[in-house]
Amino acid sequence: MKNDLNGSKVKKTNKEKWIIRNRFFAGRMIPVVSADLNFSDIIGGWKVRWGINRNDYRVNPGIYSLGNPDDKADVLVTANYKLTFDKLRKELKGMNLWILVLDTDGVNVWCAAGKGTFGTDELISRIKSSGLESIVSHKRLILPQLGAPGIESHIVKEKSGFNVVFGPVYAKDVKRFFENGYRKDDKMKTVRFGIMERMAVSPIELVLAAKYIIAFTAIFGIFSFIAEKNFSVQMVNNIFPILAAFITGIFIFPAFLPFIPFRSFSIKGVLLGAAVSLALSFFLGEDVSGYVANFVFTVPVVSFFALNFTGATTFTSLSGVQIEFKYGIPVMLVCAISGFVLKTLDIFHVI
Repeated sequence: MKNDLNGSKVKKTNKEKWIIRNRFFAGRMIPVVSADLNFSDIIGGWKVRWGINRNDYRVNPGIYSLGNPDDKADVLVTANYKLTFDKLRKELKGMNLWILVLDTDGVNVWCAAGKGTFGTDELISRIKSSGLESIVSHKRLILPQLGAPGIESHIVKEKSGFNVVFGPVYAKDVKRFFENGYRKDDKMKTVRFGIMERMAVSPIELVLAAKYIIAFTAIFGIFSFIAEKNFSVQMVNNIFPILAAFITGIFIFPAFLPFIPFRSFSIKGVLLGAAVSLALSFFLGEDVSGYVANFVFTVPVVSFFALNFTGATTFTSLSGVQIEFKYGIPVMLVCAISGFVLKTLDIFHVI
């Protein structure tokens, strides 16, 4: 327990250690947040990356104080996905700002803008419910550039009186954006999707795929044991391509994404899956039947995971993704089933 600026007691829960205190300003109590991430924030972010508590990692929507802002301080608008909120406040250390958090159902700005939850109606509603007009004396809101698809600036101006200014793509450029007089240079406008950003999606893909990896490994392991009647090198050879298919789709594909030919992600996956399957069959000394079985199973698995990355990249369009899913998924399913059958027949030396 500790005193806020109004002298009352503030109780902080374990989930809100990032709230330093409450501040009485413009006739209301406003939470003051820290720009430093504590151990719980870091662990929470790591857990989300691995799919733990991913659907409930959010902060309450509303107005927050960072530092000691006055009525002339800028207002930054963000989503209530805590990972997004944490990244923003961490980059604003030493600044005095207001942060207006929209209710995006715990979804990041980019995805929420596409879904409409980081949208015009929610922004207008949050301006009114937070009492923003009585908190600041200006009419300027700074929104992330990636939120632009969900916001109709003229309607926000018409219904709330506030002007929308789209800031940089990344929170780390906000300070420089202010220093440049609310102007963005080309670097601030550019969405970068380097290897670290691409690989950041891999842990959650691994978690989601874990049950399938375990299931297929167990099935082919049991089949191999029955066929060979003991634990043998051939048993390892039968299991290894299965693991390699999943590892390739989850980790190798995003790492080498920009360097694989073709725009279509599913076709990129086919090429990578074929290359890995060929290399593995050569390394394991497979005969023709073993190579064909590995190929027909590996290619659709890698292609499927490749297609999963379309929602996390800047390389795709909505129409392109819809076409790939419409025609690609049925083909992948048929190939995967065929691969499973061929792999089983090969294990039992039927082919």
